[in-house]
Amino acid sequence: MWIYFVVIICCFILHYVYNSVDSGSKDIVRNTFIVLLALFLCFGYMAGTDWRMYEVKYNELSITNWMKDIYEEPGYRVYAYIFRMLNVDFWHFFIFTKIITYLIFIRVIRKYCPDACFFLALMFFVALYSFFLWIDNPLRNLIAISIALYSIPALLERNKWKYFLIILIATAFHYSSLIMVPFYWILNKQYKNSTVVFVFILFNLAFIDAKILYSLADFLVGWIPAVAYRLHIYSTGIDSAGITGKAFSFGYALHLMIFILILIFRKRIESLQYGNFLFNVSIVYICLFRMGLTVAVFSRLSLFCAVFYSITVASIMQGFEMRSRRIYTIFLLIACLFAGYSSLTVDSRYVPYSNYLEYVGKDKPTFKERAKYNNEHSPYPPPKR
Repeated sequence: MWIYFVVIICCFILHYVYNSVDSGSKDIVRNTFIVLLALFLCFGYMAGTDWRMYEVKYNELSITNWMKDIYEEPGYRVYAYIFRMLNVDFWHFFIFTKIITYLIFIRVIRKYCPDACFFLALMFFVALYSFFLWIDNPLRNLIAISIALYSIPALLERNKWKYFLIILIATAFHYSSLIMVPFYWILNKQYKNSTVVFVFILFNLAFIDAKILYSLADFLVGWIPAVAYRLHIYSTGIDSAGITGKAFSFGYALHLMIFILILIFRKRIESLQYGNFLFNVSIVYICLFRMGLTVAVFSRLSLFCAVFYSITVASIMQGFEMRSRRIYTIFLLIACLFAGYSSLTVDSRYVPYSNYLEYVGKDKPTFKERAKYNNEHSPYPPPKR
């Protein structure tokens, strides 16, 4: 497990190193760590859960069956079939896709985050989201989010046709991308703090009950057959844990504290180049997190905002006086370590960590050996199904 914490702590240390060296050295520090982080996140091997299903389905693809169930999320099936047709090994396809999506997220952080906060934003993003995205790896969801990130410039420029075209492509990989549709009208507006607080409280009260969430989701997107089918499965109790959810958690307590800080330092956030957008998308993230806390299946919706939320959380630092900035960064480090520990120890999916590069030039374990490796060697229980 130590390697996960080393990554988080390295981000914290590099935050100070990066801001104390000359501009030429900054590029070396940043780019070196980006490469090393890619080797860690994108080359994970037996850890995680979703790769088993993706490997089986990828290897089953053929010219006679690749159209099977294509209506469910056709973009991914077409994308995977291109690689399969070229006889690309699953793990090469898998790692390549993870690297591309990883670089898209890094590009977003570099573009929208103040340079002085880069490693702080990266630390928060790595600890709270990257282990799930690239090691546990909900691949279709990850690809969809990566595509959707390209829609943000169109949103900011109010280019409606370009924005919705990109969202349509993202939806072809994962239907959760539909959450981006209302963002076009929400994220560019200015809202009073009183309005933000009122809506936030109302949202929290309304969505404590899972039944309300399912009714709303059914009303908005229930007309899509594949989505309606999945909503029916979740709402009728097959994923009872996902329906029950939680009323409160450590993560939500952390986000409530950050919500208050975002309001306090709103002017500082909005003074950034993309400040109004970052403020709005961060408030939306916390609301969506509340939804995911109530119903686990909705937790993936907030991931569309997670990288921008991480940037906002890091940017808050600049609102503090110099003395208080170190206290804030230490607070974030502790929060990241605690959040990381909480997610890593829930079940066996992350520990032990293994890397594909360890097996280059060697005989690789069979699918059966890999599939059961973490469950047999982890000190934590197997994931619940």
